[in-house]
Amino acid sequence: MKKYSSPWFKRKGFVRLASLFIFIVSTHFGTYLVGYFSAFSPRWVDEHREVQARVTDLFYQQEEFINSSGDKRALDGYYLSYQFGLEGEEFLSTKAISSSRFLTLKEGSYVSVWYSIDNPEVSDLKIHLAAKVGEDPVTEKLLSALGFSVPFTMMLYFLLSFLLVQESKNVLPKGLYTGNSWLDIEDKYLVLMLCDELVYFGFDDKQSAEILRAYSNEVPPDKLIAMSKPGRLQRIAFDDITLVCSDHNSDVIEIEHKGGCGRLGFINQMVKSHALENLKPFFPVDLGYHRNERTRLKAALPSLLFLTLLMVGGLTINIVGFQLLVGFMGIFIVLPIVISRITNPTITEKWCREEAFTQIEGPA
Repeated sequence: MKKYSSPWFKRKGFVRLASLFIFIVSTHFGTYLVGYFSAFSPRWVDEHREVQARVTDLFYQQEEFINSSGDKRALDGYYLSYQFGLEGEEFLSTKAISSSRFLTLKEGSYVSVWYSIDNPEVSDLKIHLAAKVGEDPVTEKLLSALGFSVPFTMMLYFLLSFLLVQESKNVLPKGLYTGNSWLDIEDKYLVLMLCDELVYFGFDDKQSAEILRAYSNEVPPDKLIAMSKPGRLQRIAFDDITLVCSDHNSDVIEIEHKGGCGRLGFINQMVKSHALENLKPFFPVDLGYHRNERTRLKAALPSLLFLTLLMVGGLTINIVGFQLLVGFMGIFIVLPIVISRITNPTITEKWCREEAFTQIEGPA
């Protein structure tokens, strides 16, 4: 059977292929660049000799430095002193080493050292210099490159998905809604309104094409319901509804009923509004309507707090890949939400019984 392909699937497939291509290319060139720049080494390394030097001292000290945000930080430093002899003359040097290397060595043991033929006083540990002349393993270069290519590809994927795949918040996407059903192909969710109840279920990515094909062919609701997996189908009788809550800038409708609670997800805010208008006539007649308009500060406060946490994390954790990812999330995801909440504060609509309103209504 020929696989169904909609414009949405084509755009999503393009984004995935483009991101995969960028990941492969960036990792390949990143590995090459890591090897290229690590190949720079002191000139004397081109004409060096190797000798086994005796470890004379191992010591640890804490050093203070100023990070990029201007805060004072402490850095643990591990050092090794070694000594070797040539033609009756002894040469002594001290070098910084990693903490793992520090734990594996002990005084009196031997390490491989490279020294300059012209001036044996100039020397360094072989493990430091071998990487700079291209003797480091490919795996090490690859891991270094992945530290940049992975966050870069993730940022590109989210950006392309936002620009090309995500449906606009202010349109009713053709083929993804009817007067009594709404398909969220992005978050894998289907909502159906039957004569006396709401039926909804989530589905996995493997079912997307099949469900979209069936929905586009206008198959009966009972056949769509039959496509749901065991345990994922939810039903809410309209007469059992006790609370309906909707934020105007959200694509979710929250419903409480006698059997529990549920969340109806839609592909965008416009589709949610369309669904809400069609559902209102079926709400129990004893549910009263309440409208709560938040202030700009209260509407933006949760997003502002999350943005602050991202900034603190980015300034505290000095990992380039992590900082790039945090910066991308802050600028392209959280900051637009903050601006949206300030310029267009959240309006919450609720339908509930009057005696329950005082218990669920938050401060204005």
